[in-house]
Amino acid sequence: MPMTRSGIQFVASHDGTRIAYWSLGSGPPLLVLHNFTLSHAELEWEIGSVRSFYETLAEHHQVIRLDPRGAGLAATDPEPTIADVARDALAAVDAMEVGRFDLVAVSTMAPVGISLATTERVDRLVLCDPSVTMAEAQEHKSFIRATEVLSQAHLEEPLANLWVPVAPASDAEALRRIMAENFRRHPTLATGVEWDGRPHLRDVTAPTLVIYTRGGPATSVDQAREVAGTIAKARLVAVDGQFSPYFADRAAVITAFGEFLGWQPEPRHGELGMSVVVFTDVVASTEVIDRLGDTGARAAQQSIERMIDGIAEDEEGRVVKHLGDGSLIEFESASRALEFAQRVQSRLADDTARVRIGMAAGEPIREDGDLHGAVVVVASRINALAGPGEVLVSGGVRHLVVGKGFAFDDLGEHALKGFNEPVRLWRLQGAG
Repeated sequence: MPMTRSGIQFVASHDGTRIAYWSLGSGPPLLVLHNFTLSHAELEWEIGSVRSFYETLAEHHQVIRLDPRGAGLAATDPEPTIADVARDALAAVDAMEVGRFDLVAVSTMAPVGISLATTERVDRLVLCDPSVTMAEAQEHKSFIRATEVLSQAHLEEPLANLWVPVAPASDAEALRRIMAENFRRHPTLATGVEWDGRPHLRDVTAPTLVIYTRGGPATSVDQAREVAGTIAKARLVAVDGQFSPYFADRAAVITAFGEFLGWQPEPRHGELGMSVVVFTDVVASTEVIDRLGDTGARAAQQSIERMIDGIAEDEEGRVVKHLGDGSLIEFESASRALEFAQRVQSRLADDTARVRIGMAAGEPIREDGDLHGAVVVVASRINALAGPGEVLVSGGVRHLVVGKGFAFDDLGEHALKGFNEPVRLWRLQGAG
C-alpha cells in the first residue's frame, strides 16, 4: 500500500537561507541527500522509481528528504559550499528533533555526506555513485561537459534528456519535468558545484557503504574505489543499471542497504517487484519426438532442463518451473538474463533440439513460488514469435542494458494477443 509522506516544510539554515524537507515512515532516522540536478522535494515524488525506493526504505526507517540551497524548492545559491549544504542538512534534522542519524548521499552530494560523516551525528554512511571530486571524473567528462554547456545556454529540455536514458521509460516524462524546473529555478546548477571531498576521506569514522553502478554516467569506477579504499570502515558493492540507488538493479541495491543498515526485505505473498521474466521453448517439439522417439525426446528435454538449471544458477536466475518442452525463469538483472540466453543458445547451436527464448521486464505477481501477471503473459507471447535459436526481448529489457555491450536488431512493433497496444520487439544479436 502506498505510504503518505509528511507535508513539505521549510526551515531557515544557519545563515537564513530557506531549505525544504519532508519525512516518510518511522524508525531509525535516515537522511537522504539527492544529487543537485534531480533533487526536488515536490516533483521527485512523481518519478515512480524514486518514490518506490523511498517507500521501501520507509518500511524500516524514518526517511528524511532535503532540498538544500541551490536545489529544488530551496532558495537559490549560485555558489553553495560543502560546509553550507552540510549545515542545511543539520538544520532539517534539528527541526525534526533528530539527534544521530544514518545518511545516504547520492552522486554530487558525496562530498557533503563525507563531511558530515566526520562528525558524531552520523551513525552510518551510504554513498551512491559518489562524485567525490567532479574535476577528476575522467571517464564521464563528456557527460559532465554536455551538462555544463546546456546549462549555460539555458537549454533545459536537452539537458533533461541527458538523464532520461538512465531511467525506466515510464519515468521519462516526470524526469524531464523535474530537470526543466530545477534548471529554471537554479540556472547555475550544473556549474556551481566544484567540490572536492577527498581531504575529508581519512577523517570519516562512520561505517560506510559505497554503491557503484557499472557503466553509469554519474561517476567513475576509479573514484568509487578510491573512496572505498580510503575510508577506514568502508566496503564497495557494484550493481547493474545506470544510476544508483534509484535506477540501478533495485533488488541488489535494497539487499546492500539492508545488509548494511541491519534489515532485510521480507518476501510477501503476492509481492510485486521488478524482474526480467524469461521463457524458453523447444522449437517443433513434436518433430523432435518423431525423430528421436518418446524416450529419446524426453532424454533430450531433460538434458536441456539440466543445462538451463545450471546456467540460470550461474547467472543468478531462478528457475520457476519447467513446462514440458519449455521453462520459465526469473532474473533480477537484465544483463544476467541476456547472458543466460546467449549461453543457452551457444550450447545448443549444433544440437538436434533448438530453443527459442523470449523475455520481458516488469513486475510479476509472486504466489507460492510461481509467477503471474501481465509481464508473464507478454514474455510468453514474445517467446512464441521467436524462431529457432533466436532471443527476442521487449523494449523494457533492451532499455535496461543500454551501454552494456549488447546489440539488438529492431523488429518493429508487433500485436500481442490479448493486448490493445503493440509492443516493439528486439532480437539479440549473436545469440545463436
